[in-house]
Amino acid sequence: MSDFYYLEPAVRTDLEKKFSPSLRKAAIKSRVLVTASMLRDFLASCKEGNVIIGPYSRFFQGEDGRHCVPVYSLDSLLRENERWIVSNIMPPKRLRDSNGGVPNTSWKMLWPSSSKLFTPTAYPPPWPFEPFLKDDWHPQEKFSNFFHTPTLQQYIPRHLLPKTLVVHDPWGLLCATNARGERVCEWVEKDDVVHIYKLHPNTHPDARARYNEDLEEFEAQLNEEKVKIDAFLANPHSHTPLPDGMLYKPLQATRDVCGPAKPPVYIVFPPKPPQPVAEVAHLYLSKGSTLGAGNHSFVYSAEFEIPRSLVVDELLCKECVMNDVKHILEEQDGKHGETRNAKWNDLCGRYVLKVRGNPARMRRFGEQEYEISSDTHETKIEYVGPYRAIQTKVEYQNLERAPYCEHLCKDNVHPLTVKTRVAAKLSLKHDPQLANEAKNYQLFPKHFFEHHNGFTVIEPFKNPIPTGAIVPQFYGHYQIDRANSPESVDALYYSPILLVEECGESVDPHKLNADDL
Repeated sequence: MSDFYYLEPAVRTDLEKKFSPSLRKAAIKSRVLVTASMLRDFLASCKEGNVIIGPYSRFFQGEDGRHCVPVYSLDSLLRENERWIVSNIMPPKRLRDSNGGVPNTSWKMLWPSSSKLFTPTAYPPPWPFEPFLKDDWHPQEKFSNFFHTPTLQQYIPRHLLPKTLVVHDPWGLLCATNARGERVCEWVEKDDVVHIYKLHPNTHPDARARYNEDLEEFEAQLNEEKVKIDAFLANPHSHTPLPDGMLYKPLQATRDVCGPAKPPVYIVFPPKPPQPVAEVAHLYLSKGSTLGAGNHSFVYSAEFEIPRSLVVDELLCKECVMNDVKHILEEQDGKHGETRNAKWNDLCGRYVLKVRGNPARMRRFGEQEYEISSDTHETKIEYVGPYRAIQTKVEYQNLERAPYCEHLCKDNVHPLTVKTRVAAKLSLKHDPQLANEAKNYQLFPKHFFEHHNGFTVIEPFKNPIPTGAIVPQFYGHYQIDRANSPESVDALYYSPILLVEECGESVDPHKLNADDL
């Protein structure tokens, strides 16, 4: 949330010199509207002692700078959904013994018998479910039950998009016709019809440059974590940024621990593995999930089944890590500490009490004073000094590579894929609009797809609006692979597919206000 301020000409003159031409143009009026974050950046660059600017600076000390705001955590949502399914849906009959009871061997331990995606053995019971299973499905008639396919909203780099798309189309929607005489029914009542599509990248030099930008940013993030780990291992001190890790047997944070202390053992986790490229994904289309139709195209709410590792982080077993570090310490120090280096017994570090945060921000409107932001002061006990850094040999775990360890397999039962909801756009025959739209998506800069904090004002409108994403997320432009399709496909038209984020609402001209127009 950001405060807005109207600046009078005295302050406006300094702002005109500092900011962009668009702001200077807006400042021609008697007053100019700016955000508190803009003023904070401006005031930080001003010389101390400015009699005009000085009184304003204290209002903006706690204002956040501009930053990208992530969408909701698909990782957490999918994990919660998987846990609910395992807890509420009984295993199928084939896993029951002849007396009707569950066998002694836990059904959760019978998988995966294969790490190959989209094969029957890659789905633990009770998965897989039929496509377009209703959200209000209640298998045990409990009010708390739910089954939900989340909407895919996060940005996926171009080089990670699925190369092959297996499209399930029982209603023949890919021919992009109205087929009005065919009734809408449940998915299981139709015979599945499968077509193979291939990713069709934009070959324009600018689009290729955008592709390379995603790839370079992806590699830079991986390298940044490795550099951070190497820097800490070279100088394991509290002044060095801490990489991902945890303390080995941390002390209880009380005032009694403040004072000189021995260097604690800090366990350094390995770098997180990169997201694997999604070679294959499945798309499910249903006539009952139509979002809209126009002069050029049809749009459907589709189920997009993708590799789980594309959107869900891999796990690192903390119990395995602790056992590994315990073994390393025994090798270095001896079982009873008889070979421990004397420097690890020196009181060369210190636990200190620190207060962090900002006071409450108040604003007066008339005679009433309001709290704009709450008091964030908090007291923490922090360690200052050298660490004893130990890098664990335990790696992150992914079922696509190998089964989970004995600690994780009990509470992490899930298939190797996840279903998400996207919008699938199909075009009419001989209509180039879909191809042009796909080209534009691949040319847009990344910030078009990002959400940012704060608000903005766009001329000629006067009301502030959130700085959200400008366009939906783009998940690929696909064309039918006739080389791997039946010969009968050559005689028919099959629409290309544009996959984007399912968002927004259909425009009703009668409900538009003056700002919308």
